[in-house]
Amino acid sequence: MSLLWWLVAIVLAKTDAFTTNRNHSRLGHSCLFASKRQAVSNLWRKVTRRKQKSNECETGTTPGNEVLPETVVDSSFDSAPQPSTADELWDKYREEEAVLLTNPSDRDSMRRCADALCRWMRVVTDGQTVTLDGPGDSLENRKVWGEHAPRCVDIYRGLLLDKSDPDPDLLCNFIECISSQSAAKGVAVAAISGDAVSFLKNVATLKATYPEHNGGLAFIFTSAFYLAAPFPVRSPSRAIDAARMALEADPTSRRNRYYVGLAAWGCSDIATAGKYFASALAADVTSRSQSERDIDGALVREATRGLVAVQDRGGL
Repeated sequence: MSLLWWLVAIVLAKTDAFTTNRNHSRLGHSCLFASKRQAVSNLWRKVTRRKQKSNECETGTTPGNEVLPETVVDSSFDSAPQPSTADELWDKYREEEAVLLTNPSDRDSMRRCADALCRWMRVVTDGQTVTLDGPGDSLENRKVWGEHAPRCVDIYRGLLLDKSDPDPDLLCNFIECISSQSAAKGVAVAAISGDAVSFLKNVATLKATYPEHNGGLAFIFTSAFYLAAPFPVRSPSRAIDAARMALEADPTSRRNRYYVGLAAWGCSDIATAGKYFASALAADVTSRSQSERDIDGALVREATRGLVAVQDRGGL
């Protein structure tokens, strides 16, 4: 079994390294920068930073030392009122399922149905938020994912076949739901079942096409994966690299700050962990995407736990 684990780790490392190298430049040339000169300069800075790392985890300089702005508005952020509670989302899902019984080809109802069920799972399971204790794949959460994620995956997969109307939120939700479907087996089993390679390939597509969407969510998918995976796939250094890329896309996101702090904790960089757990708690979520607002309670709870753990270790 140990040999199998190492083979899985090698395959995943090669898959992620290839896609990461392809997508760092795409993020560098995105709308975060006002000119091509700035884009090239930023890309060179990132490449140089990666070359200077000599240990598994970097505990020296950290990005984000500048004063972070309070808010940022992304064009992908939802402005219309949405159902917010688990009960409201479940009722919305059942309503759209009833419509599909009479009109199964109604694409609008298909989308509303899948989105409501995806959000319901996110709300009741904390959106697979990784914590100090590891992945959130409790027996209760695994039961929810096992019963309902396949329905979302089927609907989203059908909707993605239509290439005429590309929608980054559709791809994001699809990736989240296939991850939930896989996690229903337990993270350790999922990592050696081939699901991990498929997951990283889908995330690579998101990085290549929409690297900044939803505050760099593609990179948070990557960071969470490397924090939740068991040894030898688990890699806090890869996790913090990915979380920092998300932070570059949106430095004000509570989610992004939290994952930098969590990955730094995994790297035993207590000072950086404390800094980002604290900044996560200070973040303003009023302009965040719906998917981030759905897990805000979990982010606040876990960032608070992280800050207490840092203080217990003599930090801050």
